[in-house]
Amino acid sequence: MPMLQLEDISDRYKTLFIKKNLLEKELKTKTFKLNVANRKLKHYEEARAIFVRLSRNLQTEAKKHIERITTMALQTVFDDRYSYQLVYEEKRSVMTCTPVVKIGNKEYVPKEDQGGGAQDTIGFIQKIILWSIQVPRSRNFILLDEPFRFCGDLTMKALEIVKKLSQKLNLQILIITHEPEIANACDRVWLITNPKDRSIVKRIK
Repeated sequence: MPMLQLEDISDRYKTLFIKKNLLEKELKTKTFKLNVANRKLKHYEEARAIFVRLSRNLQTEAKKHIERITTMALQTVFDDRYSYQLVYEEKRSVMTCTPVVKIGNKEYVPKEDQGGGAQDTIGFIQKIILWSIQVPRSRNFILLDEPFRFCGDLTMKALEIVKKLSQKLNLQILIITHEPEIANACDRVWLITNPKDRSIVKRIK
């Protein structure tokens, strides 16, 4: 009887020893996989940090570019008291951007407080900016439908910007307007009439 118990103990030991070796191998495999995963995670975190840093740098450069060009346009049409800023805020892990027009020490959100002339000027300039940073860039053509209708006496100044940018960027700009003053400032003019439900296009300049 004691002999049988010794054999049972021996068998049990062998079984446990085999299980131990299997568990050690499994532990070694999982430890290796964990180390690989940790290395990958570290690489991903480093790549993410680089991406965030590059994104912030690009955001800063784009912000400066947009603010500088839009401010220049506002000051050309209106006066030197005008400036344009993009205000970034992080809300619930989401970055928001609010455009602000400054006149001296006062700030306005264009869509809410400012006159339509500033909105017209900002809208045109930002169309140009978006076109200029496209990759690949679309064809050199922009359509303006009734632009600068709120600029009043400053309309001609706004059109000066249009002409300068058109020449500098080799950009063709098509303007749809009912204002003779704007039409007269353009290089070429076509008049469209609709007698008896027919569209007739005639070049008049």
